[in-house]
Amino acid sequence: MMRHSGGGCWRGRAAACVGLLATAAAVHAQPLELYVDDDAPPVGDGLSWATAFRDLQDALQIPLPVGVPARVVRIAQGVYTPDRGAGDRAATFRVASGATLLGGFAGIGSPDPGARDPRAFLSVLSGDLSGDDGPGFANRADNALHVVTVEGDFNLLDGLVIRGGFVDPGATPEIAGGGVRLQVLSGWLPLTIRDCVIEDNAATIGGGVGSLGGRVRIERSTVRGNLAADSGGGAWLHGGEVRSSRFVGNLSGGRGGALFCSARDLQIENSCLVGNSSADGGALYAWHANVRIANCTFWANVAQNGDSVSLWGWRDTSIWASILASPRAGVQLASVSPRRYTLRSSIVQGGVDPSLLLSGQTFAGLGNTDLSPRFADPLGIDGIAGTDDDDLRPRSNSPAIDAAWHDGDLFPELLAGGDLLGQARVHDDPGTPNIGIGAGGALDLGAYEFQGTSCRADHNGDGAVGVGDIFDYLLDWFAQRAEADFDRDRTVAVADIFDFLVAWFAGCP
Repeated sequence: MMRHSGGGCWRGRAAACVGLLATAAAVHAQPLELYVDDDAPPVGDGLSWATAFRDLQDALQIPLPVGVPARVVRIAQGVYTPDRGAGDRAATFRVASGATLLGGFAGIGSPDPGARDPRAFLSVLSGDLSGDDGPGFANRADNALHVVTVEGDFNLLDGLVIRGGFVDPGATPEIAGGGVRLQVLSGWLPLTIRDCVIEDNAATIGGGVGSLGGRVRIERSTVRGNLAADSGGGAWLHGGEVRSSRFVGNLSGGRGGALFCSARDLQIENSCLVGNSSADGGALYAWHANVRIANCTFWANVAQNGDSVSLWGWRDTSIWASILASPRAGVQLASVSPRRYTLRSSIVQGGVDPSLLLSGQTFAGLGNTDLSPRFADPLGIDGIAGTDDDDLRPRSNSPAIDAAWHDGDLFPELLAGGDLLGQARVHDDPGTPNIGIGAGGALDLGAYEFQGTSCRADHNGDGAVGVGDIFDYLLDWFAQRAEADFDRDRTVAVADIFDFLVAWFAGCP
């Protein structure tokens, strides 16, 4: 798609356009519906695909008619920059209260311009004003500081790719949010980011998303390859929610490679945090924040202190039914203050220092284990842990299957939306004894739900039941390894041998 800077009716025909928009939108105070396509003719009024605005700024800047509460902007595939071709680094897509930006439409070059598929029809909001960005944040000195700036409550960014924002290191006061900057101080929910990709942005804090106040909800989105010179490589949040999202390969020079949460409540569910890095809290750093984590997968994150999570302050963090693991022998959980964790039914590589748990709690006593999660393909096609192609679904016989503890009061939305792939969030594996609590005991640990049937007689996981499985099982049994706990009652006893042999003679379905 060609990139244009046309002004449309915003320049020279504003009065006439406002009149048309008032007539079209005043009925029943419906939101004003506008259309943007970078392949549109230069003099559209934005009221249909046939007369779409060419420049997204036209749709955002035209005044709302009296009595119209909000605007919905449908954006066709293409690349849109905020500067109207002027090379102005301070230019940004300003989003006022009540705006919905929907990307992923086929646009006027298609037989059906309104067909929508954000993965096939990429609507890219870009800070690369010169079109010369290179890998490793090369050629960024002339990029827009912030691609999107949110300045009001109840806004939605949906189906967009946001990339190329670049806040110069040490810049003041423009320090937060290379991709999305939220400068709303209310306690409401100013912004929901849904089905978006936020990538390749940089800032001092909050490389991808930087919130200076107000809550943010991130759902079904991917935040990857962003950089923060200080903290919050993927996002710096003052509270909010992260649901069914992926944070991959983000980097911060200080704290929170993927996420930094400051002084508010943050809930993270059904999400994957992979290959992020920082000095403190490779994936998540919580500063005086109350964080609840459920059914998340942390993999191959790296930090000097706390590969997965690091805490500081006077609030506590709860982790339920999650997997925290890495190919390296790092410490997954850390605390640099008297803060403590509540940890339930989770797999934590290497276990946990008892001093990190709340008083009276024990690691194994709350359904936790340090067993291998048995991911389907943790290195992916490229053979490198912590990249986009890592397959972190549990494979057959994973200890993550049917083992989660679930609290519907703490996590009321967790089961409703499916797992990270949109599959049924609860699938009862007929080949695995249920040891979970809640959800019928059939909820899996981590962000992905195993959808098949395990063959537990295939103890060595080679895809077949043979004599080698007996020998391998007995080696584990005599070593009293947890892998030999066939009935999953958390003890390795003679009964497990008999149960295994019964399964072995029965074979696999």
